[in-house]
Amino acid sequence: MNSKLHIAIIPDGNRRWAKAQGQPAFFGHQHGAQNFMKILEAAAAPERGIYAVTIWALSTENVRKRSETELAGIWKLLTQIEKHLPDFHKHGVRFRTIRTGEQSRLSGFLPLHMAYSELYFSDKMWPAFTESDLDEALAWFRSQKRNFGK
Repeated sequence: MNSKLHIAIIPDGNRRWAKAQGQPAFFGHQHGAQNFMKILEAAAAPERGIYAVTIWALSTENVRKRSETELAGIWKLLTQIEKHLPDFHKHGVRFRTIRTGEQSRLSGFLPLHMAYSELYFSDKMWPAFTESDLDEALAWFRSQKRNFGK
């Protein structure tokens, strides 16, 4: 097992997930934030071998498309998450922002850090992503043959 994994997550689909539940967008953001905490806790487990997690959650382009009410709710959630930053930093978690909008693309995500990266795209919307899904992604990664340009 590679014990030095840095994983990067784009937690996409909160609004679509809420809509599928017949709920307003903020319902999805709330569940996405709760899931964020669960997945980060799972990622911090030593047996997973993850030393850092980078989360990209909201781009400036995306901010311009949101109502003031929705943005106020998102900022409130981010403020609540911010209270946990010392714990996250202790586990190597760093925060960045972006959103891909249901597309299998990087949208400028970590452009200088992606050389030799393996890309895994889940069909699950972020609020439905589970610890088992994280383990599935890690197993997929560990099954890849890595040539590093050879």
